[in-house]
Amino acid sequence: FNVARNVNEWLDVWKAQPAVKPMILCSSSAIFANARFAQPDNAFNFIICDNAYDFLVKGLQLNFGEISYKESDKSYWERLTSEITDTKSFTLEKFFNSYFHIDNLADYNVFLKTWFECKDDFEKWLLSTYYTEKFCNDGYICQVINSIQGYSNVEFFSAVALSIFNLDTPNKYKDERMVCLQAANNHNITLPKDVKYTLQDELIKLAETSDYASAISYFSPLTDIEKTLAIQWFAENKITKDYFRSFYTDLYNYLETTVILGEQWLNEYFDNYKYAKLTNQYTSPIIDFIKEKNASELTFNAWYQNLKTTKTILSGRSDIEVFYWIDGLGVEWIPLIQKCIEQKQSEGVYLNEIYVARSLYPTTTENNKKALMELSGNNLIKCGVLDTHAHQNTNKFPTYILEEIEIVNKALEKIFSEYNGKKIAIISDHGLTALAQLCDGLNMAGVESDHHGRLAY
Repeated sequence: FNVARNVNEWLDVWKAQPAVKPMILCSSSAIFANARFAQPDNAFNFIICDNAYDFLVKGLQLNFGEISYKESDKSYWERLTSEITDTKSFTLEKFFNSYFHIDNLADYNVFLKTWFECKDDFEKWLLSTYYTEKFCNDGYICQVINSIQGYSNVEFFSAVALSIFNLDTPNKYKDERMVCLQAANNHNITLPKDVKYTLQDELIKLAETSDYASAISYFSPLTDIEKTLAIQWFAENKITKDYFRSFYTDLYNYLETTVILGEQWLNEYFDNYKYAKLTNQYTSPIIDFIKEKNASELTFNAWYQNLKTTKTILSGRSDIEVFYWIDGLGVEWIPLIQKCIEQKQSEGVYLNEIYVARSLYPTTTENNKKALMELSGNNLIKCGVLDTHAHQNTNKFPTYILEEIEIVNKALEKIFSEYNGKKIAIISDHGLTALAQLCDGLNMAGVESDHHGRLAY
């Protein structure tokens, strides 16, 4: 190309200084202002480029396939123009792969990986534009890209969450959508409140027009609204715990059967307890257990005294180097903790032993912490606040269940992150009861009560 940046350089071209080439690029504002008066002759054919896209396609004659120009993309095309350095052997695929340092934009998995590596909206625009051009609008991501105006994570994944409900064949895109939402969850993307409520409405509508199994197949791990809605359906006996496996693995693991060797009735009790907790009911099996096991002081002590305290079980264990105390961690959490540790085996973390201990009465933290401190030589690390959370007046069903799971997960992550090859004991002062609040109190006059009436002196 010859380049003429001003009128003087344009005249140099006319004088063949340097030699005239077949293409002349003129960026003179004075000449451009009068370009509309230009008439083609046997020397020149004037092509006016009104934007960067015209410059690339008409001026540099680069091939961008079926990609068309939109005024809203003006700044992106200008940025793209500045990024292109090789015009002789340019192809969009070659440029794209070189820019993103990939071999091939093969499918939506590569798209998602590349999306989260993008540094700004220009790169997301380039990725999205090339992806839709390459796959000719085939696939769910193409449908989503065509529906958005911007390229923020929030706008993109909001569209991912909702667009499927407007399609004629949503089942065709269900798996691709789920992969996208799982990726968003892995990168801690949070959807706006209005999007969450719209998503909830769409899922409820789908359950009513189709069935609950079909609706659950559209649930993702991304929002708490989906999780709370699923727990409500579980409480209403519309779905079983198996439905949680795909989108709320932590809750599914929590509901797994507790295995306590030598105390079979405790396994059965805690299975029923967790079911009652998730249905927010004081169920018949739990009522029967309480009536049988706590019928009298004698029947109570028959099982209570049969269990040892944490201090008795672990005293003299010189092999344990660190004691982590999760306040309020009860037996119900054993299956979830087992699964979390299993997932860390590749990092050299293993579960050696499980013991079930009894708390000292009254089962307050104040009464039980002293024994734990003595056990650990006053070197007790606290890393969970289940008990504190349980005493909040703002707890509501089923939201508090999600919050408890989050507390346990964060406590475990803290333990894993500080793990350095030592043998660790995760211990607790007592468990919690979510069911007593569903029962009437004794309302005994003249008695000092605590723990919302569950404890009296």
